[in-house]
Amino acid sequence: MKKILFFTDIEINGSVKAGNVNAFNSKLKNLKKKNQCEVLVYNNNNKIISAIFYLSRAESKLYRKLARLKYINSKFSIVLLLFLYFKLRITKVDVFCVDYIYWSYLKLIVPTNVKFIIDSHDIMHLRKDSFSNSNINDPVISVCYQDEINAFNNSDAVLIIQEDEFNYIKDKVDTNIILTPRPSNLKFLPINMNNNISFIGGGANFNIDGIVNFYKKIWIFMPMNYTLNIYGMVCNKLSENIISEMKEHGNVIIHGPVDNVESVYNSSMIMINPIYYGSGLKMKNIESVSFGKPIITTNIGLQGMSKLKDRGVYEYSDVESFIDLIRLFSNHETLTIESKKAYRYAEKYFGENVCFKYLNEYFDKIN
Repeated sequence: MKKILFFTDIEINGSVKAGNVNAFNSKLKNLKKKNQCEVLVYNNNNKIISAIFYLSRAESKLYRKLARLKYINSKFSIVLLLFLYFKLRITKVDVFCVDYIYWSYLKLIVPTNVKFIIDSHDIMHLRKDSFSNSNINDPVISVCYQDEINAFNNSDAVLIIQEDEFNYIKDKVDTNIILTPRPSNLKFLPINMNNNISFIGGGANFNIDGIVNFYKKIWIFMPMNYTLNIYGMVCNKLSENIISEMKEHGNVIIHGPVDNVESVYNSSMIMINPIYYGSGLKMKNIESVSFGKPIITTNIGLQGMSKLKDRGVYEYSDVESFIDLIRLFSNHETLTIESKKAYRYAEKYFGENVCFKYLNEYFDKIN
């Protein structure tokens, strides 16, 4: 049995169960079956460290000299380094796992006999490029190709959640690259012919911009007998002008945040994911097919999910192609066939045993 120490700034005990929260908890649940796990959450509420410390000028100079990773300065703290230095040695862990590339500098204080793993979530330089192509500044991190490669090479293993990104990065680094897709709870929900077309999303910019762009370029041309339902924190981020415009149009309902995600899918005929920039694995797609709900998305939303194209996940490029898909799913027999197909492929590709197969194999090989 290995001793694993997780270090994360994801609000895993928060009230909002966003995609990264569910992903972390599913990873933890899986690894706890064979390993002894402890989690340190880095935020004020959990009191692991009483405050987040930002770089002084002296710290910044020292950090750049030691880590050579200039893009994570806001996460750097001498106090945190000291805390974890002693924590890792007192608890005598076998594996130290961090979330996101910006914590990669913690490798500085990891004992040589401890495996250091980065759960990347996204390959951040690809994410930055996708944002830049849409003239959007990434609020999470700005990192260049070489810095990210250096950080990966400084670890013992890197978890990659999306197959296209795995194939892109695996030959560019000299470390273990482990494909670890995000699993989803599998539950086939009833077929609904209620013309409810739904979107659920958090408050990230790509969700906000995606649904606004979809409304203006696609939805206003839809027949009025269909209803667009918008759920999640994205609702709280919409401007007053766009909310007024949607309400005036008539067949849009802005529901707001929800506690029970399953109820959203249960009340929907099909789902949409209209993002047009971003990277990584689109959890909305996985969640949808795991409930047996076909989802219509863009070429960006389809990235890393080519195996599910036309097998639960469908691509639109303009008004005509979107309306054609809606007409297709408006037939009960067709919707039933496609819903069962979506669920069948979700079982095949996104069950827990499938998603964590390579991760478990890696841990089994650790001495």
